[in-house]
Amino acid sequence: MRYVEKKTGIRVAAALICAGLLVASSFAQSKSTRPDTQLYQRAYQLVIEEDYSKAEELFKQFLDQYRRSSWRDDSAFWLCYIQAKKQPDSEVAFRCYEDFLKSYPRSKFRNNVEAEMALIASRLVEQGNSAYQEKLARLKEGQDEELTLMVLSALADDGEVSSLEEIKSLYERTQSERIRQRIASLLDEFDLPEAEEYLMRIVEGQDSVKTRALAVRSLGERAGRKSVSDFLKKIVLSNEDKEIRKQALRALAEGGSDVGYFVDIALGDDENMALTAIRAMPKGGGGFQTYRRIYQEARLPKARLLALRRIGDGSSSEAIGFLKETAIGSENGDARTVATRALGEMRAPEAYQALIELSTGSKDPSVRSRAVREIADRGKAEAVPAIRNVAEGDSSPSVRSSAVRALGSTKSNDALPFLVKAARDDVHVDVRRSAVRAIRAIGTPEAKQALIDLLKSNG
Repeated sequence: MRYVEKKTGIRVAAALICAGLLVASSFAQSKSTRPDTQLYQRAYQLVIEEDYSKAEELFKQFLDQYRRSSWRDDSAFWLCYIQAKKQPDSEVAFRCYEDFLKSYPRSKFRNNVEAEMALIASRLVEQGNSAYQEKLARLKEGQDEELTLMVLSALADDGEVSSLEEIKSLYERTQSERIRQRIASLLDEFDLPEAEEYLMRIVEGQDSVKTRALAVRSLGERAGRKSVSDFLKKIVLSNEDKEIRKQALRALAEGGSDVGYFVDIALGDDENMALTAIRAMPKGGGGFQTYRRIYQEARLPKARLLALRRIGDGSSSEAIGFLKETAIGSENGDARTVATRALGEMRAPEAYQALIELSTGSKDPSVRSRAVREIADRGKAEAVPAIRNVAEGDSSPSVRSSAVRALGSTKSNDALPFLVKAARDDVHVDVRRSAVRAIRAIGTPEAKQALIDLLKSNG
């Protein structure tokens, strides 16, 4: 038993080292200048050389120094690996791996970690530590579950009635929610009436919301069939959990249900379903006329605003004119701001021109502020003159602050002369502070010199 475990451990370690050598090879080819990559490479090379003490020191330094690096989970893994090498039968190593999985549940090292944990737990149990008996059982169960999931995928690829019957039988006898969820997802691979009927049975059953929602999603592949469409519409109107009802609406959209059906729901009193209907509007059906009708007729404020926002998905002159008119003339402040934002999402030149006009012509400071942000996002460097006009001439300090921040986001040196002037001369302290931040955001050598000059002039 001990000999088999030792050989298995060697194989796992060898596989890890071989995988890592490929990474090290790519390092050598890329010659990365990133400091985090260079430090990781140095530490990893020490693992290859089995200099574990020095490697441990560098990996700890890495984790302290680089909190957002893409190499963090790699470094954390190798620290646990080193711990296990130094103390093969150690509870400390087991807990290190355990903490690793909590911090990085989707790590590419997960399978290797679970295998190492099983080996450590097995050794501890053999030494008389009964506390690890249950942990070992759970790890083995997880490994068995992974194997079952692989078999399920293979059976689903087959697509035959006999394979479907085996999968249905497993669904009935398993207690694993994970396996049931996988089955609910895989049943869409079977283009058989029996699969369709079984999915409906799962939806109406007593399993978890997530499992039943996955079954609804699988039915979406068949939503073009009347029997499935009628079933999904029944679910939408039922007292089922809202997540299942929302998924039924999305499935109907995938099946190409009539746009009028979604409009009716969007005009109704159920906020969750109204918003989902607007978001899930079938492709080709959610044009300007549809969204304008929902905006004008919906009972729920959030539904009206979402429909208004979706008008920005188009680019027709009619839609641009309507949004501009709403941004200027609506009595609802939220609608004015949303209409301005929707204009910013349009790529048409007419929408950009409408934003420029709103930035100076609107009576609402919130609209003017939103307009300059959208202009900056759209125009970048060429937007500087339009934004500068707002920053120089607007009577509202909050709008001028928005304008100078927008100038900073353009990253253009053309904005520096005005920003320096604003930082020195604007009568409102918030505008002056925003101007300094904007200069810093530009980030060029010229911007750095402008900050130095400001410092000297204020000294």
